Parts: sequence; structure tokens; C-alpha cells
Amino acid sequence: MAQTYHRREIADYCLQHAIRRITETPAQTRPYPHFWIEGIFPDDVYDDIVRAFPEQELFDGYETNEFHRLSMHLLSKDIERFPQHAQQLWLAVRDVMASQELKEAIFRKLAAGFSHRFGVAEEKVNEIVAYPRPMLYSETSGYRIKPHPDTRRKLATVQFAITEGTDQSDLGTSMYKLSAMPTDLIQEPRGFREVGRRPFVRNSVFAFSVVNTLTMRSWHGREALPEDCGVRRTILQIYYADAADANPEIVEETPAQLAA
Repeated sequence: MAQTYHRREIADYCLQHAIRRITETPAQTRPYPHFWIEGIFPDDVYDDIVRAFPEQELFDGYETNEFHRLSMHLLSKDIERFPQHAQQLWLAVRDVMASQELKEAIFRKLAAGFSHRFGVAEEKVNEIVAYPRPMLYSETSGYRIKPHPDTRRKLATVQFAITEGTDQSDLGTSMYKLSAMPTDLIQEPRGFREVGRRPFVRNSVFAFSVVNTLTMRSWHGREALPEDCGVRRTILQIYYADAADANPEIVEETPAQLAA
């Protein structure tokens, strides 16, 4: 991608590509509705995203998890700290994440989960209002998160892997189910069995609908990142039910689109 591209051009280019890839990829329903896609961004833009991913000193600070995870909201004040040549790119990425068209493509693909959770027909799931919050994460050796289904404030979780090849392929998020098998009760994570892990590879995305009901729960987590794994970098897009949880600039910039 030439650096002479402008924000709107990059966003339109990426958005149409992503929607096409989501539309042509089959959804999975076990253990809960999800999808995994390679090539979610155009290759030339993805290469620029990898190169322009912010260095750790640009992140605001550590989250919990024993200082193994840095996070950053994609707010204007954050993007303004990036090198000049990278700012239009990251504003374009945020525009893609804010897009109602992207939301609709994702929700259609995960319709079975929303139908189960809200008791609506699958063809009606895009009537569910959702507010996006894209964030950048930088995680290092020792980072872990126990199996959890996600809070009901969340509607969907979409994790974009930002990595250059296949060296980090085993660093993906795991999907779990509850298990009473003796072997699963004595080993970590206790009481759970891993039933899937999507590869953490170049230009891929893992997404699922958040379900937390008596008959289905979107259990997911991550065992501790191993030594010498490098840095696991992601764009994590969460769709929330309440605007107060979302990126405030996106909510302010696109109120009509979000409420449509």
C-alpha cells in the first residue's frame, strides 16, 4: 500500500475486502457460534499494520495479569502520538471497526448465537444495536486468562492477530467446555476441557458471539504465554450493548449509523 493513500481510501479498500472474506467463510456452531478467517485485511494494508503497530512505550500502561498485558484505546489522543506516516492508517483501521457494514457482516455470520441469546429469528439479528470498542493489546510471556464466557454487556468479541508469519501459531485463544472428567478436574484449567484453538497466524481473525445462558456459554481463555514467544499483538474489537462501554469518539462521530 502506497503511503500516499488517504484515510477514506484505505478504509473503503479494507472494508470491502473484509466483508467479502466474512461473507464467503462458513460459520461454525460448536462449541458455540464463531468463525476464523485468514486474509481478513488486504495483504498490502496488513503489512503496513504490522510495521506500524505501536511500540510498547506508546501504550498508556499495564493492565492486570501481573504486568504481562498492555492495552491502548484507539482514541485520537493515542493515534496522534504515532509516527506521522502511521496516523492515517490507524484512523482508517478505526473507521473500519466503526463501520455498520462490518458489524452487520459479523452479526449475520454469528446469527445462531444471537438468536439463541435473545430469542430472535436469525434474519433479525442485525436489529440488535451494538456499539464497537476497538483496542490494541500487547501481551508477553506469562500472560494468561482463565476460561470465562464474557460479561453479558458484550455482544461479540473479534480478535485480529497482528503477527508476521506462523512462528506464533500456537498463541491463539482457546475454546473450552465444562468437564467433570477426573483428569480435567486435577489439571489446569480445572473443570474445563479445551475443544478448539484457532491458529494465531498472519492476517487472521477469530470472532464469536457472547453467549452466557444455562444451555450455552462461550467459554474461552488462554493458558500462560510461553517463554520466548515474543509479543502477542492484537486488535481486539468488542461490540457492546451500551454506548457507555464503547469508544466515545466512534459513538459521537457515527450516532445515526450506530442507532440504525
